[in-house]
This record gives sequence, structure tokens and C-alpha cells, in this order.
Amino acid sequence: MAVSALLVSGVSAPAALATTDGGPRIVSASRTGAETIELVLEGVVDGLDSHAITVQAPTTPWFGVLRTQQPDPGFVEVPVLHRSVVDRDGATIVTLKIGALPPPPRDLSSIPWYTGTYQTGDLTRDIQQADALLTWQLHGGWSKGMEEQYKRPWDGAEPSPSAEIQEAIRGALAWFERAKVPDTRYVRRDPQEQYFYHEPGSVIWYRFYDLRTNEPIFSGRDGVVKRDIREIEKERREGYAWATTKPRALLEMARSLGYYEGKLFVELSGISRGEAWRDRVAIEWSPES
Repeated sequence: MAVSALLVSGVSAPAALATTDGGPRIVSASRTGAETIELVLEGVVDGLDSHAITVQAPTTPWFGVLRTQQPDPGFVEVPVLHRSVVDRDGATIVTLKIGALPPPPRDLSSIPWYTGTYQTGDLTRDIQQADALLTWQLHGGWSKGMEEQYKRPWDGAEPSPSAEIQEAIRGALAWFERAKVPDTRYVRRDPQEQYFYHEPGSVIWYRFYDLRTNEPIFSGRDGVVKRDIREIEKERREGYAWATTKPRALLEMARSLGYYEGKLFVELSGISRGEAWRDRVAIEWSPES
């Protein structure tokens, strides 16, 4: 299945995520009110109080995850204030009332797009404020001194990613899928000076690509493009990382979580016959809905 298709799964009917065998399964999950969630579990579940039910919200937007190539967005737990359990038509219905949600993920990578906020007409001041905004971006905090000196990049809540940005994210993930080099292992400082080896199950991505052909690009200090790493000087061959494995975790996260912005994740977990299990689903959830 293409990554772009994976990213839109679970919109109308949440797909189960990170499921392990041994416990009750979540058949469906839906938002039934401003603060309520209804879960339908397979069969009549006895002793549900012994099982943990958690609600989580992602903390990093997809664009930020792509930019940093971190393996997951990170989650914060949403408080469950009350839950009720009833049996209905051979199934178990769980109703959850949740507390306040955390603030929406802040897309720090979008800061440079707000260029108009620091175009004052004074070049020196513009450069200073641009530097301050980048410092904010890198360190994730807006200091009181910056608040007094500069205008914030936005007022109030940060805008949701546009349809174009969401499509760009899907396109980036699809490109990672196309550009991967399967069954290959990269050795940066290789005594044999081969650097790339056939290894079933391994996957890498080159540091630089020719976007017309998806062929790798290697280059020494002369700046001339080479297709074979062994054609550049050894100091450049081994003094620079020409391949990486990081996108693999991103693609696995895309398959597992889909386009997770605007969603909450409900997880049911417990222990059955000495083995831990869990079942997790995603629910569409936005402040406006």
C-alpha cells in the first residue's frame, strides 16, 4: 500500500494500531460529545476495571517530525475524568469523559514562513529579529525579552496546516518510500573501502540524490558529481556520512499512526495469562468539531 494511502487511513473508521493478541479488541471508537468518547469492545469483557484505558494526544506536528526525522511525535496523556461500562447486544460499551486537551502541537519549522513579521524596513533590525526568531525555533521558547522587543510570529493559536502542507507531507513520505535502497548496509569508515554492502533486510537512504533519476550523488572538495563513492578522495569518503537509516522509522510511524494531527489515540491494555497486550485506535478530534 502506498504511503499516501496509509496517511489517510482511519479517518471515518479508526484503524487499530499497535495491537497485540491476548486481550479484548476495540471494534470501534467515536466522539459522542464535546468531552466524551465511546468505545465498542468485542464481546462481553469481565473485570474491565483491571484494564488500563488511556487517552493520548500527539505533541509534535508531522512537518516537525519530518524535519527532524525523529522516530515518533511523542504523546501526552489526556486525563480521563469518568468512565462507564455497559453490555449491549453481546458487546461491551465504554464511555469516557475526558478533561482538557493540551495545546495543539507547535510547528516550529513553520516560523521562517512568517517573514512579514520582521520586515521593518531597517536591514540591521530585520536581521536581528530574524536571528531571534530562529533562536526561538531552535530552542522552542519565546522569552519575555523577545516579547517586549519583537512581534510574535502569530497571535493566539497557531494555524492548522493547510491542505497544501498536508499534501507536501504525504508527498515527502511517498518520496522516502521510492528513494529507499533495500537490502543494503552502509559502513562509514570501512577498512575494506567498499562502504555499501548487500545485507538482506537492511535499508538505507543516500545523503544526496539526483531528483531526476533518484541516483546517489557523491562529491569531493572539487564539487564534481560522482555516482560511485570510491571515486572521491578518502578524506571526504570517510569524513562525511553519505547514507542514513533514519527515514525507516518515519515510514514505520506513518504506517502505524497515519496523518495523526487532529486525532486522539485511545489505548486499552492489560495482562492476560501472564502476557502483556494492548489495542489502540485513533479518533478524529479537533477543537472545532
